[in-house]
Amino acid sequence: MACQLYAVTEYDASRLLSDTELEALQEYTQGQWSDGIGEGFEQSPQRGDFYISAWHGKQVITVRQSVA
Repeated sequence: MACQLYAVTEYDASRLLSDTELEALQEYTQGQWSDGIGEGFEQSPQRGDFYISAWHGKQVITVRQSVA
């Protein structure tokens, strides 16, 4: 049975962002999950237990804006 890890990154902004800004924020977030926080978070398999990584090449990213 394959398990999945879901990561949620939430940002607060003083206004709604444009599509271009959302795309840039998405790319920044992917970079942080792969090279930033992901570097310290990632675990290697030990005794066949678990392999946890916050970034995967086939990941699906969903971007949503909401008004508070």
